[in-house]
Amino acid sequence: MKKLLFIDDEEEGYSKNSEKGIFYAWNGRENSNISLSNFILKNKSSLREDYLEFIENVKKNNNNISDIVNFKIYSKYNIFEMSNIYEKNIFKSPKIIDCIKLLAINKIIKIYKLSGIKYYGSNSNIYNSLNFFCKNNNLIFYSKNNIKLKINFRFTALNFLKSVFFLLIYFIKRFNLLNYKKKNFILKENEILIFSYYVHLQKNKSTNLWGNLGETLNKKNYKINWLHDFSPSNQVPNSKTFLNNIRLLNNKKNNHIPIDSFLNFFSIIKIFINLFRVYINFFFINLKKIFFYKKNKINFFYFLENDFKKSIFGPDLVKNLIYIEIYENLFSKISKTKFGLYLLENQAWESIMINAWRFYKHGILIGSINSTVRDWDLRYFKSQKKIFKKKLNSPDYIAVNGELTKKSITKNNLINKHKIFQVEAVRYNYLNKIGRKNKIKNSVIIFGDISINANYEILIELKKSLKFLNKKLLFYYKPHPTLPKKVVDDLLIRFKFLKKMDKMNINYNQFQYCICSETTSAILEAIYFGLKTSIFVSKNSINLSPLPSNLWKNYLYNYKDIINFFINSSKNEHIFINKLIDINSKNKKWLTFIKNKYSKIY
Repeated sequence: MKKLLFIDDEEEGYSKNSEKGIFYAWNGRENSNISLSNFILKNKSSLREDYLEFIENVKKNNNNISDIVNFKIYSKYNIFEMSNIYEKNIFKSPKIIDCIKLLAINKIIKIYKLSGIKYYGSNSNIYNSLNFFCKNNNLIFYSKNNIKLKINFRFTALNFLKSVFFLLIYFIKRFNLLNYKKKNFILKENEILIFSYYVHLQKNKSTNLWGNLGETLNKKNYKINWLHDFSPSNQVPNSKTFLNNIRLLNNKKNNHIPIDSFLNFFSIIKIFINLFRVYINFFFINLKKIFFYKKNKINFFYFLENDFKKSIFGPDLVKNLIYIEIYENLFSKISKTKFGLYLLENQAWESIMINAWRFYKHGILIGSINSTVRDWDLRYFKSQKKIFKKKLNSPDYIAVNGELTKKSITKNNLINKHKIFQVEAVRYNYLNKIGRKNKIKNSVIIFGDISINANYEILIELKKSLKFLNKKLLFYYKPHPTLPKKVVDDLLIRFKFLKKMDKMNINYNQFQYCICSETTSAILEAIYFGLKTSIFVSKNSINLSPLPSNLWKNYLYNYKDIINFFINSSKNEHIFINKLIDINSKNKKWLTFIKNKYSKIY
């Protein structure tokens, strides 16, 4: 008798069907043995390597598309390498999780020597992917449900018009940034250029992403040009607020500038022309050929199609073209900058910035990783089969915030290990100034997620748990800084037991308990202040916690786990923060690192 793999969308399908065989739920939770997420947890290294290998070989898969996917703007900015596909950002492209699950199914088939798949679900993308996989691997494929196939249009005039509309709205909303009167760059001795997002604000309106590093450098007579990338958030809702804030920060040693101020009228024309060129180049591309993984005869087209289109035919393409004009205008016109710092997350704009920096022959460039590296944050990984070579889109050095991150990055094949240096975690060094006091009993702080759906899932399960808890608990909600205001408002209306934390800086001593979404790095502060803490892992997730699984075991998956967390709260994980990050506020390692690199310039 032929052995089959049975796949359903949900775990409940296991009890519904009586057929014998191996069963896995596509959307099951990580702590369930019948969940693909659980299988991924046990095989993460090999599955991660498979996906990385696929991404880095996309351009080599088919000679017929090589010229298309190697298309460049100004002969140096590769459009495909700036796409969401190449970026591998699981927060921007959650369908990567489905790709990993497809790789897991391939592994399960081989382990158990199965002859086919029977699919019980109703998701057309899963159906198409499994059907293609089985046909190309000579496997049997059955589907219990009749699934209507979606007709996807590669390109329409509407796509182009939407992109043009996005471009015009972008310039209208940021017109005051374009007209920002820049002071002359501080380009004298000991100058440093820092690229930064304008989020996680401190009381003085400066970003906490760099902690007190700026102040430390100023004391040593380093002068800093801050280039801020503005995105609306619940802290800074519009460009007017942004400009008012950064003007307050300017002084003799610090010059704060919006990157959008390097755009002009001619930039709009260039962006429009390049937009049209990209559309023409990718118009006839066969997406199914791009996403075919020859090694395992898998096609990721059905999961990654929309991410690709957003990068090539949508707003993400427009934003990348805007960044190209910003950094072309910036680095082609300013005097040679000797030293640059930026937050390394391997996003598309970083590739653009680094290419422009190199092309116009500026100085040393350092990428700083200011938090821990997650097991599935694929931006920080390269295939182990890839031999490291110095590329135009790589920094000269990587600064990491502790021994834990250093070990991770050294193994991730991201850069030559001799280019990795350990420094202080400046984002967290404010912790040294705050004393740890007795907690207010029965008060709970909930840290929201960057994903909108994850916020609702956490709060729905929390609401269910309240019916079974005898404790009277006070719940405070801290939304992710990039979460849209309308979403935050809706959450507060739907879950009336919540009180929103409006303060920029949280006083952790006010709370006894902490529930973190799986992606937030706020758990590091919660650990430091000794809060009774747990991480909520969303359904269909592959655990994006900032803490490694060998150090942290306290997870929540549903309302029952939440109940147990509050009842058995004395059983709390204990981790010393210094095992994770270096929070020394004197920044001696940073100063030594920068001084040594400066000595090589002069």
